[in-house]
Amino acid sequence: MKSINLIFILLVSLAASAKPDPAAKKILAKSESIYKSYKSLEVEFQIENKAAESKSTYEKGLFQSKGNAFKIISDKQEIFNDGSTQWTFLKSQKEIQINNSSQDKGLFNPLSLLDMYKSSEYDYRLDEDLNEKGISYHQVDFKPMDRNQDIFKIKIAFDKKKSTIHKVFIYHKNGDKVTLHFKKSLSNKNFAADNFTLNTKLYPNIHIEDLRE
Repeated sequence: MKSINLIFILLVSLAASAKPDPAAKKILAKSESIYKSYKSLEVEFQIENKAAESKSTYEKGLFQSKGNAFKIISDKQEIFNDGSTQWTFLKSQKEIQINNSSQDKGLFNPLSLLDMYKSSEYDYRLDEDLNEKGISYHQVDFKPMDRNQDIFKIKIAFDKKKSTIHKVFIYHKNGDKVTLHFKKSLSNKNFAADNFTLNTKLYPNIHIEDLRE
């Protein structure tokens, strides 16, 4: 649960830079234009949590979006949002929370990530390439203008040919590190009309907590 909560809290404070690096901005803008051209998006992701002096833990999941609607399925929770209502199924608590819609899709949504460079809270610039399994990826390094933040650096790695996001690295001052890997992406997929709605009748013996105002 820690990794999911982190990702949603993170988006509240993230942005980009007052002194943009032209080379980095070009990469970010190109990636943004590609994601904006999609009518829908599906991403299979993996989160690696590496606490300081501890072994890594992993969590897999699926992100889907179309317009204002989105769905996030992970090992620990499921989130359905049809654009007006949001359902969050907390698996360990056997509870479904119903809230008014939130458009915070977190780091799972590439466009939420790419919005960072349009603001003024982070300095960003092109970093050294990331090399994995013989493949080289562009990397853009974000650092907070506010040095009091717990997160001191974020790196986003981009596929050089597709201009899509490959990985996101989040570094904490206490030595913790979170890596979000976009393992597989599918654009313009057709989703069923009820794909982003949670039918509570399909979840017997689960407590329903309606928190809508």
